[in-house]
Amino acid sequence: MIISLLLTSALFACGDGSDSTGIVNNGIGGSSGGGSDNDNGGSEGSGESGPTVSFAAEIQGPTFTAICVGCHFTGNLQGLPDLSDGNSRQNLVNQDTTLTDGGGKRVVPGDSVNSILYQRISGIGLPAGEATMPFGDTQSLAENKDTAHLAQKIKTWIDEGALDN
Repeated sequence: MIISLLLTSALFACGDGSDSTGIVNNGIGGSSGGGSDNDNGGSEGSGESGPTVSFAAEIQGPTFTAICVGCHFTGNLQGLPDLSDGNSRQNLVNQDTTLTDGGGKRVVPGDSVNSILYQRISGIGLPAGEATMPFGDTQSLAENKDTAHLAQKIKTWIDEGALDN
């Protein structure tokens, strides 16, 4: 009871950590880039409520299904991961990339900086000459003012462990 009261008091005193979009800022994002030593909290032993991004509700439908599956579907160009519903996560998480010079993993849970998916949609850390996504657009997903929030959700999802939630 006392611990609960103290935690509640601390939250009200410090704010809830959310920005104007309602996304909880767990030290993720910002313009400093940074390495894989992000401090994204988490739910185990930290007292936080857990992940803030739902893969099924906030990544698959609004991004992969709405934007990516036009090119990323089974039977299209060899080497492109199928990002259709039910296939995307298994084709991304801990999977080697086949089309990026220097290789790497498509999604490294907990490490967006070293995840090729985030590099492709943001242009950050991508080897010179590599295309950003969506392919053929003049701006990456992160650079486009209409889709930047989707790129941020993907970054947060990766940094929160790329969960199947």
